[in-house]
Amino acid sequence: MTRASSRGPGALSAGRAVLTARYSGRVIGRYPTPVQHLAGLSTPRTELWVKRDDRTSDLYGGNKVRKLEHIFEAARAKGARRLLTFGTGGSHQGPATAVHGTRAGFEVAAILTPQLRADYAVDILRAGLAAGLEVIPASSVATALFVFARTRRRHDFVIAPGGSSLAGTMGYVDAALELGQQVKEGALPEPDAIVVPLGSAGTAAGLLVGLAALGFATKVISVCVLLFFALIAFVFWLASLHDKKDYGASESAEAAHGHAHKVLPPA
Repeated sequence: MTRASSRGPGALSAGRAVLTARYSGRVIGRYPTPVQHLAGLSTPRTELWVKRDDRTSDLYGGNKVRKLEHIFEAARAKGARRLLTFGTGGSHQGPATAVHGTRAGFEVAAILTPQLRADYAVDILRAGLAAGLEVIPASSVATALFVFARTRRRHDFVIAPGGSSLAGTMGYVDAALELGQQVKEGALPEPDAIVVPLGSAGTAAGLLVGLAALGFATKVISVCVLLFFALIAFVFWLASLHDKKDYGASESAEAAHGHAHKVLPPA
């Protein structure tokens, strides 16, 4: 990391104004998240820092919270009653949406595809069920398309996998502006590079836009963590359906707990 800066004139002040307005509104998270210097992993040539977005919420933190801020605003504007999202059996997307969505007054459902059974995945799925998540199982990503067409209701608001819609991605534009303010205040030097996982790409995309707006020369390095191209195809398919007016009545679902074995098969 370096303290050199190439930020444009007034960019940080503008970012501060955006964040001030954002945090004074109806939010579900706690901001700004702190930055922490990892002295034990740093060297004389390289400083390593971490921005603690695990602390975006005491209830259920992580990167989903920033995305859900904007997604909930869009859902309210549409008069949505239920949030319908997607993920694998052990993904954080469903539980995070359920924890925060039910508190915001929405019903929450997730179409979940199978993944290898692991203790962490079981815990994540249980957290979602405990928060009121309606689980709609699909046997694969391909069949999830048909499950979606069958189960979507008229007043559903569809949340793309990972929350990586235009609205969701704005959450990490916010994060970049927040980081810029922390650099300005001397909490950390301007980073040469930021490393993030690459799933549905919303976190990386939002950071890139925000950093460009600040005039930072910071590189964003993304590490792929799933079959990204299959997911992107899925998102584009959903987008093609988004503006259709009538999806028909939803079929009755079985009890959510009875579906758990379908998305997390026995070991």
